[in-house]
Amino acid sequence: MSLAMKAIAWIIPLVWLPLFVNGANPLSPVATEAEPDPELEPVLTAEILADTIASPIRAVLKDTPYEPGALIELATQLYARAEFQPLWEQKIDDLATRLSRFAEREGVSPIGQASRDELMRALESTELAVPAADMATTVCVLDAGLRVRFGQVRPNELWAHWDRGDTPGSFDNETRLDDIHQQLNAWQTTGNGLEFDNLLTAFVPTHWIYRQLHAEWMVRKETAAAEQESFAPLPELEPGKYLRAGDGFASAALLAGRLKEEGFYDGETPESTVTKELSDALLLYQQAHNLKADGILGPDTHAALNRSPARKLELVHLNLQRARLMPDAPGKRYVMVNLPSGEVYGFNGPKLEVSMRVVFGKSGARSTPLFRETMRYVVFRPYWNVPDSILQGEILPKVARDPSYLSRNGYEIVRSFDWNARPLPLSRSTFWALKDGTLKIRQTPGRHNALGAVKFLFPNDHSVYLHDTPEDHLFSQSERDFSHGCIRLEKPAAFAEWVLGPQGWSKDRVAQAMRRGSRNSVTIEEPIPVYVTYFTAFPHPETKEIRHYFDIYGRDDYEAKLVKHRASGNQVLIAKPIAQ
Repeated sequence: MSLAMKAIAWIIPLVWLPLFVNGANPLSPVATEAEPDPELEPVLTAEILADTIASPIRAVLKDTPYEPGALIELATQLYARAEFQPLWEQKIDDLATRLSRFAEREGVSPIGQASRDELMRALESTELAVPAADMATTVCVLDAGLRVRFGQVRPNELWAHWDRGDTPGSFDNETRLDDIHQQLNAWQTTGNGLEFDNLLTAFVPTHWIYRQLHAEWMVRKETAAAEQESFAPLPELEPGKYLRAGDGFASAALLAGRLKEEGFYDGETPESTVTKELSDALLLYQQAHNLKADGILGPDTHAALNRSPARKLELVHLNLQRARLMPDAPGKRYVMVNLPSGEVYGFNGPKLEVSMRVVFGKSGARSTPLFRETMRYVVFRPYWNVPDSILQGEILPKVARDPSYLSRNGYEIVRSFDWNARPLPLSRSTFWALKDGTLKIRQTPGRHNALGAVKFLFPNDHSVYLHDTPEDHLFSQSERDFSHGCIRLEKPAAFAEWVLGPQGWSKDRVAQAMRRGSRNSVTIEEPIPVYVTYFTAFPHPETKEIRHYFDIYGRDDYEAKLVKHRASGNQVLIAKPIAQ
């Protein structure tokens, strides 16, 4: 007998033996299963409940500013925590009125009565294990809350890249659930309207930008109508006209009053001349609003001062919507770039620790994308790996006219962007290999390098990063959209010291790493979230005052109309500007 047959002969008795030992004869007919007890119901789980309510909720809430799956998940988990018992045993007086008042206070519109009735009918047509009315109440409350949290439009309709990639500080459902459940239990215990309001408040964003914009919006809502009636715009300037100190201006008194309203002038009212005091006040206003700071009344400053109260209310409301995209917990230390103000800010908790001007992507095809990622590396004396678009569109035409262009500007021809790649000489064959993309070029470290002496990497799909620059003169401009998309820093050494300070890097050590030596990549031990944002009405981190900035990428009108359309229930998209 073979070894295999012997093994089978040993295994078969071992398989059958337990059946005989337990008193069962494997050769006897198989007993039929007992009939199920009709009194026993299947065990309800969150998954079963979610499957049951998914279809009616998605059928009614078709065009929500949030993914309906988020509401379904919140609802099922709330019932699971309550062991699938009704959540609303206490009667809610004027539920629809309460929800509408809550939503409108935060600048959004909840679902209407017709949708609520449709939701109730859809839920009643399912085999729900909880009362349909109870579930309908839960859905309406969560819908109002999620609209407050996410606003009138979905994030990708405003900032298309915001929820792609690393997305630091994303909405934390579990934390939100804990808060909601705690408030729900308090309300069920007391039946007090205050606890119900607290339950709704659990959805309100708590980030400082949202809080301060919301406070401004609440004030402007009350005053805008009266202010609009009395608003007198400054007369239009003649084409090419600029008003300096000493120039005659029939509306000088109106200009002084406007600057006084903005908090920049407290002098005497001039009659018909732009006085030195008025010019000084214009300078302060321009500095605060990222305008060309020259004390001269020109077209940009004139347009900013002529924003009506109604327009300011609209812009604060739009930026309140944008503020909802910022997470409540952005990170222990985090970096925020605001393109309209042309600045970058480094925070440690609520404290602003570093800020400076930035140069960013040119409006149009080279505009800097709005996104969030995590900073992980600081690279001193970096190579600049030239993007193919710049190579083909800008550099190779210059090389064709002047073959010494590459060597004079510190460029190398390489097969790859590995930091230790060996450079190749310029020749006819390497030139054509550059043309067809087989070879690449990079710029060596040094004063000539377009990235300066340091860059800060937060790996992303856009190849955007923060970096030094040899073109310091651009930081004095009021409109600083000059780059191909990356973000240049006014004070890169101070920024590097802030980023690496917790790792023991001093000012002198940073300066030494930037001045001499070869390429040096430093890993950030506690990676730092980076948020590249777009706020044209913005509570400036240094003063906490709401400042209005020039809409450099032309996004405001389209996005304000979009928010208004969504608030009215209109789901038809209007045409985007070409620059979007």
